[in-house]
Amino acid sequence: MYVTEGTKLLIAIFFLKDSKFGLSTENVQEVVKVGHLTPIRDAPDSVLGVMNLRGRIVTIIDLAIKLDLGKSEIGNDSRIFIIDWKHEYIGLLVDRVAEVIELEKSSLKPLPENFGENKSIMFQGIIHFEKKISALLNLNVILDEKIL
Repeated sequence: MYVTEGTKLLIAIFFLKDSKFGLSTENVQEVVKVGHLTPIRDAPDSVLGVMNLRGRIVTIIDLAIKLDLGKSEIGNDSRIFIIDWKHEYIGLLVDRVAEVIELEKSSLKPLPENFGENKSIMFQGIIHFEKKISALLNLNVILDEKIL
């Protein structure tokens, strides 16, 4: 998790369907528009394909599928978070990017107990900002090859 001065978090806020989520910017290299995707034969449903990003091959994952929200509809506002993950570039497709915020680390709260055990491993907690609430993704779980 990106921490400045020991108490701050830098979080990218984005939408999947009608739900708002947060992602630590620690591993985010850039955010790009959706370009040409080449499908990968026999890949898991969540893997949309690969794209060439200035000479780098990036595997693109539909984050909505990973979170059991259904398949994303790619539109004008769709974006891909390019993540440097274990020396490989992974792209996370989202419906729309909202903003980047800096929060006090203390604003990260535990998930409610009724969140469901299967879903709760995908999140690090709940963040509160400007009277809004979002779930903070756990990239260690989301990008685990066993859960693709």
